[in-house]
Amino acid sequence: MAYDAIAFIDALDLAPVDLSGFSIGSFVAQQIALTRPALVRRLDLASSAPQDAAGMQGWAPAVIGAVGNSRSKPEQHLDVFFTQSEASRRAGEEGLKRMSARTQDRDTPTTWATRQAQYDPVCTWGIPDHGLL
Repeated sequence: MAYDAIAFIDALDLAPVDLSGFSIGSFVAQQIALTRPALVRRLDLASSAPQDAAGMQGWAPAVIGAVGNSRSKPEQHLDVFFTQSEASRRAGEEGLKRMSARTQDRDTPTTWATRQAQYDPVCTWGIPDHGLL
């Protein structure tokens, strides 16, 4: 994905660019910055980790427990993306309300296969490869 993004940025002659990535998007943004540092002016990473990071190989038990099935409910995502503090839970619940407030022109809900296709590369990113150091 990073190499495709680099080709896209090059084709549009956009360099230098500001990149912002969340989760798997942060891995793509990191790879772009590592591959072509002159292409990137600013880099903003959220919910990120370096490639080969400890604890990233395989599905995390907390993620499996919260959303590791095909019939998870939106409120189960709170355990993955928010802490147990009262303020964090309140923020998560408010976010869920905003996400479900619109009833028309909504995106098609993701499927279990889509979620697996997104999380599998996250797990691959965590496979130890000391040659990358």
